[in-house]
Amino acid sequence: MLDLHALEAVLDVRGGRVTVPRPFLEIVGTPPRRWTVVAELRDASHVPPAWGGRYAVCPNCRERQPLERRSSDMRCGRCGGQFEVGWNERYLPAG
Repeated sequence: MLDLHALEAVLDVRGGRVTVPRPFLEIVGTPPRRWTVVAELRDASHVPPAWGGRYAVCPNCRERQPLERRSSDMRCGRCGGQFEVGWNERYLPAG
């Protein structure tokens, strides 16, 4: 995070500055302990088409990998860690 204001935050995303409204962010003091699900991408140009427009981010090494099925946990292909998948996060659509 580059700057944090009352109504927005400025993030460093791949070397560029991106302004995000504060209500869209959850700012926590500790990193997640489970896979973060990234779904419903508007611009999925940086995600391999085979991934179906969604992926998960490893809580340990931040590696991104596809979600092949709706399993309760996954093993990271990079660091080898096995972690729960955060399917019940508030930002994800129900279902």
